[in-house]
Amino acid sequence: MFVTSDRRGQPSVPLIRQAAQLRLQAAQLLGYKTNSEFAHEICMAGNPANVHDFESKLLDRLAIAGDREIAELSELKRQDPDDSTGDGKVYAWDVQFYLNRLKQTRYNVDESAIRPYLPTVHVIDQILRFYEHLLHVHVKKVQIPVWHESVDAYEVSDDEFGFLGHIYIDAYPRANKENHPCTMPLRSGFLCADGESRESPAAILITNVSKGSDTQPSLMSHNDLRVVLHELGHVFHVICLRSSYAMFSLMSIEFDFIEAPSQMLENWVWQPEILKRFSKHHVTGQPLPDDLSQAIIAARNVGVPIDGLRRMYQSAFDQAIHNASENVESVDVAQLYSDLRKQIGRLDTGDLVLPAVGIFHHMMSGYDSRFYVYMWGMVFSADMFAQRFAKEGIDNPDTGRDYRREILQPGPTRDAAESLRRFLGREPSDAAFFAALNV
Repeated sequence: MFVTSDRRGQPSVPLIRQAAQLRLQAAQLLGYKTNSEFAHEICMAGNPANVHDFESKLLDRLAIAGDREIAELSELKRQDPDDSTGDGKVYAWDVQFYLNRLKQTRYNVDESAIRPYLPTVHVIDQILRFYEHLLHVHVKKVQIPVWHESVDAYEVSDDEFGFLGHIYIDAYPRANKENHPCTMPLRSGFLCADGESRESPAAILITNVSKGSDTQPSLMSHNDLRVVLHELGHVFHVICLRSSYAMFSLMSIEFDFIEAPSQMLENWVWQPEILKRFSKHHVTGQPLPDDLSQAIIAARNVGVPIDGLRRMYQSAFDQAIHNASENVESVDVAQLYSDLRKQIGRLDTGDLVLPAVGIFHHMMSGYDSRFYVYMWGMVFSADMFAQRFAKEGIDNPDTGRDYRREILQPGPTRDAAESLRRFLGREPSDAAFFAALNV
């Protein structure tokens, strides 16, 4: 299954190489040496050298945690009676299987036992209530035209500005629907020509949570909960952003900061009191039991180092083809991607060179030269949570108000670095990120 999935990418391999060459030509026409030099200029990083320094420092420490986790998976495989080799060699297709087994054997995390406590309708409602409290807004379900009967629409307002905008939640899969969870800004907010009235923003949350059946409602996994919390963070960023001009919308925020606010909000799914609040057994109505809640929290970092290394090798590939100043059409991108996946990502495919680069869709969806933003954002998100919410209380209304006013509301109308400094009360630090990984 792993190999078959990777081989889907074969037709796209030449397109990625061609796209990288066209981006290089476009950047050089504008007077830049490389596409990365062009792309980084309007990011927090500023230039490719700063991205390289950030990633080098990060990789040195992340590799320690990643190698430690691979060693744990190797031992599990060595003990597996169903593995005929007995050598404990971990291949790329082994990783997810043994990560799940690690969760089950060491932490007693059973997703099938967790799902009944996370009915989708209840969870989404509770997440909306969470954002109401955190951001000092009011969310009301409304009956307005939508594109499918399963889509829900909501009106958002507050006591200061009144009506803020609309959000749409498109939660369930259907034919020909986008299958990647994401946020779609539908309309930007801006000050109208009369200088007084405003055009209100709107945004869509897209997920594909299981529909359920006649005998059982739609249920979420804990990861689904995390994803919905994250993506609704982007949605409310669209709604809370106050700009005079439509061009200063969510997608105009420095690309290497746009993920950080929503990444920060993922921290709430690891808080026992929040898990209690968000959960409700679809039959008994009881919240998630303490033993399951504690198991989920204890297993929080399982797979995080390996996933971090995945993002690092993908970013290394991105920089390799987009920070080149000469012809890149001759580069064997499939081989390069495969080598980096093995060397940095610790994901070995043996003698197989798979065209997995062809399903690295970020290279064709606006993340070229900027895939580093995920790890960059994780460092800032950990710092924001540790410095303010962990110290002042995860339900502290004053901290939530500061977060809205200093991070969400200004959006791209001021530099993200300045917004961070104002919210943190100091220069940002990577200490909280490394502390969470225990490296």
